[in-house]
Amino acid sequence: MSGNYRNPGPSQQMSTPINVLLRGHLGSGRAVALATATSATIVIGDDEQQLDLSAKAGRLLAESAAVVHAQVAGQAQVVNLG
Repeated sequence: MSGNYRNPGPSQQMSTPINVLLRGHLGSGRAVALATATSATIVIGDDEQQLDLSAKAGRLLAESAAVVHAQVAGQAQVVNLG
């Protein structure tokens, strides 16, 4: 992660604004927490299956669910960069 956000390249359009936000936040003495998901499960009715996080659709579904959960729980300030 540090490579993309510390020194974003021209093809990393989302990394540049995240770099600015992280630098401002850290520069003011605040901390940044990072969580990484290594697995995710989807439950539909009584059916429970592991999401394939190597597939973009699975990663997007897991990421969106985590963002919505953080917003509903009031656990994090979510900045929509997209």
